[in-house]
Amino acid sequence: MQEALYASGIAVRRYFVDVHIDTKRRHHVVYDGQGIRRLGSLTDIPAEKGDEVYVDTLFGAIYDEVQELLKRGVRVFVLKRTDILPRLRRANNIEKSHENDAKILSMIDSTYYHEICEDEIKLRELIVEYNKCLKLLKMMQQLNGKSKAFKEAQLIIRREKARLARRINKVAEKAISSYNKVCDALKLSYGSFYGRAALADILLHIDFGRGLRKILSYLGRHQHNRGHYNGRLKKVLESLSISVYKKQKIRAREQVEILKTIRRILAGGPA
Repeated sequence: MQEALYASGIAVRRYFVDVHIDTKRRHHVVYDGQGIRRLGSLTDIPAEKGDEVYVDTLFGAIYDEVQELLKRGVRVFVLKRTDILPRLRRANNIEKSHENDAKILSMIDSTYYHEICEDEIKLRELIVEYNKCLKLLKMMQQLNGKSKAFKEAQLIIRREKARLARRINKVAEKAISSYNKVCDALKLSYGSFYGRAALADILLHIDFGRGLRKILSYLGRHQHNRGHYNGRLKKVLESLSISVYKKQKIRAREQVEILKTIRRILAGGPA
């Protein structure tokens, strides 16, 4: 992918970023097509309106940084599939390092990136808060407290969970173009806000352009995944399936049918 291109005679600069995701490395590694920079924040990238920033991943700690770039008119793209990086390293005999990964990002075709909008960042933030509620409720269920104060705390968190689910639904309608169409195909009514929240999470975090077998493996639904899968999204798929089929015991093949339906709709097939 070219480091710079021209739109209406104006140079568009591109920056490729290996973002830091741990406390040991407190800087992002940025490649601008000519050299490497190490910056403490994405907002330190000298990108202006119309410029483009490509990142290898997104996570809660950098949402504010991404929002600031978007407000400046910078276009932000995230890599759909991080497994591309190790494959390109092997194919080009490149040693693993943050600097090399930033350069490799510039070699990846633009079709492997997804453009981020402000509504999507809002949606991701809501999903993070929603998942915190789920974890709290699960922990409280395990504690099985009997006091009045405990029960009242549970009720407050359940109400917050419901509020967030409804909010996720509203934002997802703006952030994900195919959201309502997939909801209709799965027969998820507006009243099924927990199921719709699960669907928004699935649509945000799974690349349905991949083959069905790879998606199933990523979700722990393929016999040859060797135990390597995303446990959180596996539970999200189970939650979505419960809402779709309106029962608690869900078979694996029923979850497969849901994924097939989503892939068909996203590929432009009939509802």
